[in-house]
Amino acid sequence: MDHPHDDEILKHLLDQLADVERRELQTHVEGCAACRARMDEISADLSGLGGLRAESSTDYPAFIPHRSSPISRSWLRMAAILVLGFCGGVAAARFWQSEPIVVEPMPRPIFPPRSALTMPVIALEDALQTLTRP
Repeated sequence: MDHPHDDEILKHLLDQLADVERRELQTHVEGCAACRARMDEISADLSGLGGLRAESSTDYPAFIPHRSSPISRSWLRMAAILVLGFCGGVAAARFWQSEPIVVEPMPRPIFPPRSALTMPVIALEDALQTLTRP
C-alpha cells in the first residue's frame, strides 16, 4: 500500500472507512513511522476540535470519482485542460477576429470657412453690391 492521503487517515479516525480499507491502513501505519506520526498529528487536531465525530457517513454519488484514485485525477486534469483550452481558443478567436475597416471620406465644405479675417471682406462686398444696384 502506498502512503495514505490525509483524507483517508481522517476517515479512519472518524470510523468511515470500509473494513478492508481500515485493515490495510492499520497494517501500513504499524510498519511506517512517517504515517504513524501523521496519524498522531491528525488525531491531535481532532481532539483539539472537541472530539469531532461524524454523525452520518458521506457517501459520494457514483458520478463523482474517489479522490485518492490517480486515474480519476488524471482524467479530471485532462478534462479541465481541454475545457480551458477550448475557452481560451474561443476568447482568442473573438479577440483577433478581423473585421473590415471602412474609411469614409470626410465631406468637403462647399464654401471656405469664414474666419475673423474674411468676415470684414464679405461685409464690404455685400455693401458694394447694394450700392451698385439700380
